[in-house]
Amino acid sequence: MASKKYTYDSRNTCKPERVNVWQLNKTVKALELKVKVLERHVAHQVGLNAQQVLLNESLHDRVAELETAKWHNPVKRWFKKWVDVVTGK
Repeated sequence: MASKKYTYDSRNTCKPERVNVWQLNKTVKALELKVKVLERHVAHQVGLNAQQVLLNESLHDRVAELETAKWHNPVKRWFKKWVDVVTGK
């Protein structure tokens, strides 16, 4: 004798649920809007990050140029050599 609660026919165990199509479409459209907003935000952030990388690279290049140009004066050049000798570079 088989118990009635152990049936393998899904029609007997699960009654079909009604789906509110209007509410489902409303939820889908709201989620699509959120996805679009997030995509725009991500694209904007990528652009900002690219600009920041370019700014940082140009800043570092400029600092390096200034560091090398700073020692072109003969007095400063000799002072740099003396500092290098004293510090052991």
